[in-house]
Amino acid sequence: MKKSLITISVILLASCAQAEPKEPEAEGTPFTNEEVGFSLIVPEGVELLSADHLVPSSTGSIALTVRVDDVSELEEAGLYSKQSAEEVIKNLEKGELGPGLDFVEEKSEKIVSLGTLNAREGMIFGRFEVCDVTFERILVFYPKKDDKTYQVVINLSMPNEKMIPAFPDYFHKDADNCGDELVWIQQAETGENMRIFSKFHHYEVQTNEHSLIKEWNETFEEIKGGIKFN
Repeated sequence: MKKSLITISVILLASCAQAEPKEPEAEGTPFTNEEVGFSLIVPEGVELLSADHLVPSSTGSIALTVRVDDVSELEEAGLYSKQSAEEVIKNLEKGELGPGLDFVEEKSEKIVSLGTLNAREGMIFGRFEVCDVTFERILVFYPKKDDKTYQVVINLSMPNEKMIPAFPDYFHKDADNCGDELVWIQQAETGENMRIFSKFHHYEVQTNEHSLIKEWNETFEEIKGGIKFN
């Protein structure tokens, strides 16, 4: 009888030794889209806004939007048109960027793998006119489910009221066009060859030294790394 107990104990100990440690679960709030069949984790401290909300966040926190559209129902014109989506899909399948998307800074664009499909990643610092200032990171991908192709646009933005004061060398007041607002210093006003968005991306985002940039980069990577498909 004693011999049997010893044998069982040895087996149990061996099983415990062979068990692989579980990866720690990401902290935050789960977000799931059942229609498309994907999920992600909204990290603590990130404000999840409705898909049609204009970023950046009005509360001074990092803001996240997740917009999902059936590609066949996209409008014929606009930043995320049906034609644009179809072109992006073809290029992603070939591992190519293709034409520009939204107002993404060219130097920030790249293709990333989400395991089962490719996605486009990039940063946006302004749209349409000189008075617009924004700090957005976007991830765009096109999953398929039930014979439908969807466009998913994940947008993570930093609040202007924190970012602009942190990088004063990039901003000024353009009274003629923008009143008292602090806006990006345009290339013609600096006399530099490097566009202001490219300069900010090169010297601030890529160096990843400022605490706000680190927070932005790390939060985006955390969200991207937590995307799972059902």
